[in-house]
Amino acid sequence: KFHHKKFVWHKSNDYVIAFTLSANRKEENGVKHLKVVRLKRERFCDPSIHAGKDSYCMQEIEQFACRGDSGSGVMQKASPRKDYVMGVLSRGLDCDVIQQAMKRHLKRADDQFRGTVVTDTRNYLDWICLHSGVCEKHINRWRMKKHRIVMIY
Repeated sequence: KFHHKKFVWHKSNDYVIAFTLSANRKEENGVKHLKVVRLKRERFCDPSIHAGKDSYCMQEIEQFACRGDSGSGVMQKASPRKDYVMGVLSRGLDCDVIQQAMKRHLKRADDQFRGTVVTDTRNYLDWICLHSGVCEKHINRWRMKKHRIVMIY
């Protein structure tokens, strides 16, 4: 079971939401609490960050996605009733380092930490459809051929 206490979309489409387990990673009565993290897409990745061609970088707003949060869905509001997964969190930051820095410079911490990498799911829609059955309306899953996908990082 998953539960999150607050789910708020920012009014601007510049922001997206990622779901992660809460920072303390504790379970209460067998329920894992999800944490909503607001992210803003960066126009360019920092040159020191090795993001692939199918990825983009995000800036964390007030809260942070950590290294162990990889695989979390990054969602964006499509309409008042519909959301879509725009990416999968591929690399987070070292939250121990962030917490130490926030203790030293509390007011400007959100401006200092960039480097979350998200893999764009649009490049893998056919693969997602084939293996999960979640398909766009125009795709016929049964006519697809399985291809071996090799990814090198």
